[in-house]
Amino acid sequence: MPLLRPRQSRPSLRRKHRRNRPENTGRCIQTVTLRFLFHACYGFRAPFLKRLAAVCVTAGLILSGVAGLCGRAVAESDAPTGRGSVRLEMRRVPSHAHVPNRWSQLPCRINNDRDEPFEGLCVTTVGDEQGLQYGRRVWVPPHTRFVTWQPLLVPDAPPADPFDPKIREIEFRSLLFDSRASDDQPVRQELGRLEIRDTLWLTHPGQVTGVLLPPHDGAERGDGDGRPTGISAYEFVVTGRVEAGIQYNYVVLDEGLPPGGEQSLEAFDQLIVASDTVLHDHAAIAALRDWLFRGGRLWIMLDRVDVSVLEVLLGDAFTGHVVDRVGLTRAHLRAGPLGIAGEEQPREFDRPVPLARLLLDDVDMAYTVDGWPAAYWKTCGEGRLLVTTLGPGGWVRPRLPTDDPPSIGGAWATSVVPGPAFNEIMSSFFVVQPDPLMQPEVLETQARDGVGYTVPSKGLVVGLLSGFTLFLIGMGAWSLRVGEGQRMGVIGPLAALVASLSLMAVGNTHRSVPEMTAVTQFVQPIPGTDDVRAIGAAATFVAETGPVEFSGNRGWLMPSLVGQDPGPRRVVWSDLDHWRWENLRLTQGLHAARFRNSAELDARTSARISFDSEGVTGRLSLPAGLAASDAIIVTPSGRMGVKMAGENTFQARAEDVFTAEQYVAAGLLSDEQATRSRTLATLLESSGDRFSREPTLLFWTDPWELGTFFPSETSVTGSALVTVPLEFDRPAVGTAIQIPSPFVTYREAMLPNTQSLSGLYNHRTRTWMERRNPTSTWLGFRLPRRIAPVRPTTAKLTIRVAGPMGRLEVATLRGTEPVPVKTWDDPVGTLAVELDDPQLLALAPDGTLMLRIAVGDPNQPASAQASASSVSSTFRIESLTLELQAVVLDHDEDSRTLTTD
Repeated sequence: MPLLRPRQSRPSLRRKHRRNRPENTGRCIQTVTLRFLFHACYGFRAPFLKRLAAVCVTAGLILSGVAGLCGRAVAESDAPTGRGSVRLEMRRVPSHAHVPNRWSQLPCRINNDRDEPFEGLCVTTVGDEQGLQYGRRVWVPPHTRFVTWQPLLVPDAPPADPFDPKIREIEFRSLLFDSRASDDQPVRQELGRLEIRDTLWLTHPGQVTGVLLPPHDGAERGDGDGRPTGISAYEFVVTGRVEAGIQYNYVVLDEGLPPGGEQSLEAFDQLIVASDTVLHDHAAIAALRDWLFRGGRLWIMLDRVDVSVLEVLLGDAFTGHVVDRVGLTRAHLRAGPLGIAGEEQPREFDRPVPLARLLLDDVDMAYTVDGWPAAYWKTCGEGRLLVTTLGPGGWVRPRLPTDDPPSIGGAWATSVVPGPAFNEIMSSFFVVQPDPLMQPEVLETQARDGVGYTVPSKGLVVGLLSGFTLFLIGMGAWSLRVGEGQRMGVIGPLAALVASLSLMAVGNTHRSVPEMTAVTQFVQPIPGTDDVRAIGAAATFVAETGPVEFSGNRGWLMPSLVGQDPGPRRVVWSDLDHWRWENLRLTQGLHAARFRNSAELDARTSARISFDSEGVTGRLSLPAGLAASDAIIVTPSGRMGVKMAGENTFQARAEDVFTAEQYVAAGLLSDEQATRSRTLATLLESSGDRFSREPTLLFWTDPWELGTFFPSETSVTGSALVTVPLEFDRPAVGTAIQIPSPFVTYREAMLPNTQSLSGLYNHRTRTWMERRNPTSTWLGFRLPRRIAPVRPTTAKLTIRVAGPMGRLEVATLRGTEPVPVKTWDDPVGTLAVELDDPQLLALAPDGTLMLRIAVGDPNQPASAQASASSVSSTFRIESLTLELQAVVLDHDEDSRTLTTD
């Protein structure tokens, strides 16, 4: 039974009698009849009056019996409890989080005590949105308790103080309708109520974390001796949150992930898996995968979870395996390429700390213990996956009285204190979920541009004009032949008038806007799986005001309801996947809607490339019926155009590298290509380095059929922007290859004799800093790891400068000594230098090519400090790229391994 407010649990007797009016009427008739019988027997003396009283009493008794039976029947049909009733319960569950402007769900339970099945509709409204309803169609067998969930979009709420412990609430109302009735008759609940009212508890402002724990989260155990260390997964995670300065919005999922698909996880910024229960729920795995690749932060404790969780979650993208599981009595944590906390001192443990010894590659290693991975990161679409293989005892220690309390106060302190490595990992894990790569507003703008007047085809216009021209030539030749050339003075204007009227008629037929729906999708196939996820926007033009139907199998669609009919509209879910809008009426004009969906396709979408002597060649696998166009390759160092060939093969040559303002490989852009170029520019500029962490192929296709259905009366058109991460195939040994500059990344590096970085180049933002004084820096250029090992033969360095630099010098490294390669005095614009000496292109032991860039003239500092009144006194490098030619080596010939940025 749900929690009720006091005013709802005390209905007045007057309201109760009013609801049971037929039964009360029968009782009143019976009372009056008995009183009349009493007066007839004892009050009347005349025989006539006695006979009249007897007739009235008999009629009254018959009438009172019929009214009593009817009243009893109505009362039994309205009885809220007992046999033959259907009862709805909407209850708050601690494992569900409700965040404003995010999708969530409300558990509901239906008890059917009838002797026949119940088919109905549960409808819920939230907050003040009276015209927007969320529904769930149910079918409940006889004498059954049915538990399901109600998806809903939590409305916006006023901002709250993040340090205020008071729980914010928002009211919801739910009704249960009987679908067997023609007008969806509402089913009365307990105490004769028609609706259930309660409140949702909104989360505090800030991050929301969900942790999947086993049913009995005990302390961590060692290598089988049963001696606990006293650190449970719950306390371990809470310690990380407290040290990160987060004290609220911690949700324990001790019964597994919430049901209901991807909407049920949207409220969470982070999820932590410390239990294997998710393995037995295919729908939960699909929802978790979709949530991760949409931008979530997922932490899997591999010391407590079987490696099968990673296998089913990542599919073919996970290539590691667990060697064994051991208990450590001594551990030495060392920082990996992504670890910044430094090396910790070796530690001894009284009880063994579990470690899952894992072999894997293609990950970002954060920390290792005795040479084995202890914690690593992996980029998964827009999200990040954290995997720890070392138990909690290796990351934290017992709290001592002398330890400082957490920054958020001693009241939140746990019994353990984290080490520097654990603090560093938690600071990177507990972050707010980022905005999506593609903003819905951008897709909506492009979708609106797709609805408009139709333009006559070029063939039709050219045909009319060609016919007019041929007619004039023919009539002119005939007139000259018969000697009546003056007739062309009449024939010519008449022919021009006919051609003009024909063009006007064609234009008039294309002026009216037909009922249509333009769709723009942003499609992202999930690597290693057959799953595809997409967000999109639709613009629907309605010629006449009337009902419109939207439906789908997964995800959701939310139309813009501003300015629409204020009547009730509802989106109804009928099972795990299917949904549809009911009672939705759109006025005449153009209307927008945003949607999100995902699907599991029969064919996997992938793109594989390999290097050759001209650049890159590859093959694209797409679902049947789709073809790619306007394709480009985007990497951390730039982008380049792609030429599509037959059978979905493509090629990108070294000279196809784009400038900073180019997004489509075409000289003269059509209207559609111009719109696509603006969409790509917004995507790449707004996403920053999150989009191009790895080489990706972007291309356009027709809209994908992923389970969202639009009004059948309208024609559907549009396009889809698809992003597919590139997979590398290593060329054969001895092959001469050319590596275009977008595939060569670089960052500042320190040599053994250098003290610190100069800060001339910021590799995170990929920008060069402005300078006034002379400075220099060493750059380490990294090649794609998948093609290693290689031997560079030639290189071309291109630099574009701005400002009075004075001097620019490029040097390489021979052994431990720098060797100058090229020097420019007073450089201007774009500069290029070729390095064709293989000895100057030798790779460092870690597989990088080292080059030094020195800017400014130390002998003439005045040249770099021109008068501020005439010329700017600062200078900078605007761009720098490196293009390489190399030969592929055998692993036995060169055992050095190249790493990516």
